[in-house]
Amino acid sequence: MAEMNAKTPYFFTNHSGDKYFVHEGKTKTNRPKYFVSKRGDGAIAKVPRGFEVAENINGQVFVRKPLDRSLISSTDLKAARSVLKSCKHLKDYRIETKGSAIIVFQPDNNGAILALQREKIAPFSDYEPMLKLLGRNLNDFLKQIANDAGCSPKQIRSLALKEARERKERLEAHLRANTHFSPIMRFTLGKAGNKYQAERKCFRGEQNWLPLESGAIKTLAKKYIRHIGKDSFFDLI
Repeated sequence: MAEMNAKTPYFFTNHSGDKYFVHEGKTKTNRPKYFVSKRGDGAIAKVPRGFEVAENINGQVFVRKPLDRSLISSTDLKAARSVLKSCKHLKDYRIETKGSAIIVFQPDNNGAILALQREKIAPFSDYEPMLKLLGRNLNDFLKQIANDAGCSPKQIRSLALKEARERKERLEAHLRANTHFSPIMRFTLGKAGNKYQAERKCFRGEQNWLPLESGAIKTLAKKYIRHIGKDSFFDLI
């Protein structure tokens, strides 16, 4: 998101909410170069003609010359994203285009997010071992706290549950905001412009991508995306 007005220098806000300002420097040959910084001092008022500020999937911001338009049609991109959206276990995965490829990205901390989502909210679980050592039970403990606070044990439970739920939501939001994405599957458009080559990430040897098959994007996406995040992914050959 780019923003500017007459009184402040140009700045760009990435998806994590970090604000970046554009600065001008010089190369060794005294030619102008442009870069971004979180510092606003000395920032320029607008992006120079022939340049743009961009953000990659991991929130890194940079100044570049505008890229050629993607070779991927909006229809094909929509078809792939629709399949990804239908896979509930891939909620935090993303699809982006780069050149002639539709790429599926996985969040590197997806396991931590899923584990947090499955975790049962138990606001007093940390107290129970200590109470057990003291020979006390949770109900008596809550009654004592409620008596000191001038309220009921039910109100104490309700407040504690609310706080625990909000703490869990804040942690999940923090994990999402600081997620790093890595490519896991891609569909590359062939030179003829009507078929895609499906490939999955290979984690063995020197081969980065393992070719699967070619065909229409809708067919390939339905066949292969559902395996991402499952053991069956590694059986795809």
